[in-house]
Amino acid sequence: MANRPIPPKQSSIQTDDEEDDEGGDTSNSAPPSSRPKLSEEQGETRVITIPEAIGLDFNSFIPQSDITSQVHFVSDIQPDSQASLAGLKDGDRILQINGINVTNLEHEDVRKLMQLMAPIVLKVENDPKYLFVLQQPIVDIEEKSPEPPITVNGDTNSDTNNRQSNRTELQEQPSLDPTVSSGSKLTTSTKSHRYETFNIIQSDESIKEEPLKAKLCRLRQSKKYDGYGLVLKYQQDLHVIGEVEEASPSYRAGLRENDIIIFIGKKNVEKATHDDVKVMIRAMILASNQVEITVLSKLDIPRYKTLQEKGLIDWSIMGLEK
Repeated sequence: MANRPIPPKQSSIQTDDEEDDEGGDTSNSAPPSSRPKLSEEQGETRVITIPEAIGLDFNSFIPQSDITSQVHFVSDIQPDSQASLAGLKDGDRILQINGINVTNLEHEDVRKLMQLMAPIVLKVENDPKYLFVLQQPIVDIEEKSPEPPITVNGDTNSDTNNRQSNRTELQEQPSLDPTVSSGSKLTTSTKSHRYETFNIIQSDESIKEEPLKAKLCRLRQSKKYDGYGLVLKYQQDLHVIGEVEEASPSYRAGLRENDIIIFIGKKNVEKATHDDVKVMIRAMILASNQVEITVLSKLDIPRYKTLQEKGLIDWSIMGLEK
């Protein structure tokens, strides 16, 4: 029996302050550029930069020809909008957001990434056929122009009757702990651990402070281990690493119970919601099989906040910006 056509499902994204009880914040993002930029790559693929995703419509659907794939494309680009001036076109398929491959991600994850990133760098390719999904049954589109199979998530048990097309409009919205000296780092790379430790207090002879150590952990997927072996909690406005299983990818990366996540990649997540943090970790691992997580010990958080208020914290030694 043929599947019944499923019309696009529409939803409207609010700002994190409006939709999340915990309250997201993008104040730490890079400031929007004064003018959108457009650069071209070979063939149909283009790289486009916009200050933010406010007012950008994007749609997602699972093609019948490959129910394991996800197609995210933009539509309803308004004349003279930031997206239009940047060079986005109706029917542009979104391949990457700020270097993260989103062909592996579901609609909600892409929506969250759009909210989190500013400015936004999109890698797209244009195919007007995607616009027909807004008007015609998915089965008709795929019979006319089959989409090449895209392997994502390893999910081959999806129910074809649950295929959906979504539309979103973005609106405003126990290891040894090495000691380090000021302005230095120590790399610990053994068979069982891989992380770097940095002193993040400003390097100044006039500053008489004991080192405050931040740990850069590289979490990688392992074919020999199911999952990552850690529990992530949200307590007292902190993203807390809970139980960490020994010999797990998380343990080998240097993550320990009661570590507090401060950065994921280059993104400061101190004011991000719990869901935002989970999306970012999942998205980055799906894109490259690895994510860099910068943490502090929970015991160091009070001192960290005090030093932060005094302007004595320097994340630049790690190539990071608060």
